[in-house]
Amino acid sequence: MFAGTYTALVTPFDDDGRLDIAALRRLINHQVDGGVDGIVPVGTTGESPTLTHGEQIDLVAAVADAVDVPVIVKEVGFGLSSGTLRRLTDMGVAYADVSGNGGTDFVRVENERRPQRDYGYLEGWGQSTVACLLEAPAGAPTLLASGGVRSPLDVARALALGARAVGVSGSFLSVVLDGGAEALRDRIQEWTMHLGSLFALLGAEDLTALRTTDVVVSGATAQFCAARGVDLTTLAQRSLGRSSNAR
Repeated sequence: MFAGTYTALVTPFDDDGRLDIAALRRLINHQVDGGVDGIVPVGTTGESPTLTHGEQIDLVAAVADAVDVPVIVKEVGFGLSSGTLRRLTDMGVAYADVSGNGGTDFVRVENERRPQRDYGYLEGWGQSTVACLLEAPAGAPTLLASGGVRSPLDVARALALGARAVGVSGSFLSVVLDGGAEALRDRIQEWTMHLGSLFALLGAEDLTALRTTDVVVSGATAQFCAARGVDLTTLAQRSLGRSSNAR
């Protein structure tokens, strides 16, 4: 799905601390001329925690308008709501990593940098990755899923709910720290084998079939979906439509 180099851009400011769109365009042109295959604005190197919401919108729109390569928007652990995904579509964003809560918590990261640590009450803020995928609107950018992915089952869930690819960080990083690169290769092979077993358990011969398997949602996620108007009944009976189409 992805190949090549995707640059996480820094965000240029002028001497008055305002976004420097002209400098941003020069930076983008430099990256594109250098042969990058994609641009990632407002990432962790892009001062996302310190930008206002309006500045973030202006920045993403400017990048999408300036390039022909795909633009990827990645959340930082809070999730992307249906309204945000619609807005990204309108901006021309090609891919969005919903990056829900449950993984790296950037409220916690930012809180550790503050002398008073006065943002502690916001730790855990946001939507889960599953909740983001469930409420994603039709016509949303191509969705990537990360945040709280700790097992092959989490990967299968995200793929079944429409993610095109799934990202894993903490679970793999801990393996590298404990056993090095060889241990990580073994773990990835293990996850790949387990995913094949999960596909077999679900009767899905490929990714297309996985996305027509039944998904039953319960607990707090079901309550969230009810409040947001997500149709869980149809989701829990998707295989009926697959059987009808087969006949």
